[in-house]
Amino acid sequence: RESARPGNARQRVLKYVFCVIFLSCAVNIPRFFEFKFVTKTFFSTSDNSTETLKRISFAVAELRRDPDYIRFYINWFRFITTCLIPFFSLIFFNFRIFKGIKFTHKKARNSVKSEINLAFILMCIVMVFLFCNIPRILLNCYDFIVIDDHIRCTTRFIPHLAFSAWPASTI
Repeated sequence: RESARPGNARQRVLKYVFCVIFLSCAVNIPRFFEFKFVTKTFFSTSDNSTETLKRISFAVAELRRDPDYIRFYINWFRFITTCLIPFFSLIFFNFRIFKGIKFTHKKARNSVKSEINLAFILMCIVMVFLFCNIPRILLNCYDFIVIDDHIRCTTRFIPHLAFSAWPASTI
């Protein structure tokens, strides 16, 4: 078969890797516009001289304060693309692999311990993914509950991301 050649396998892998990298970049492009650089100028006077100091920091941009952006991009879109789709994809593909291994064993009438171990490892990968993402999923669910309260406080609204909560003077 033509797909059994190593060159075709490499091309197929490169195609998938390119698609994943492209989609990852496309999903995260709006994140670059959530913050803006702010330059603060300070004047320091000593005995006979005045020195101008500039400090570059960044602040939350208007995009990050937009209620629709918060509700739909940060909460829903990010939850679906970084949690639901990967998790259900892992379950689906691992189930298909496990089913294929089971079919192979029935057809060949023998049991191959290494294939069963690989299937177990794949299931462990899904469990590790879920376990590592539980805190983020819980925070995302919390955001779904309290987002309207945050949006109503537009005058004092500061996003509660760890990165954006850093004081600008420490950066």
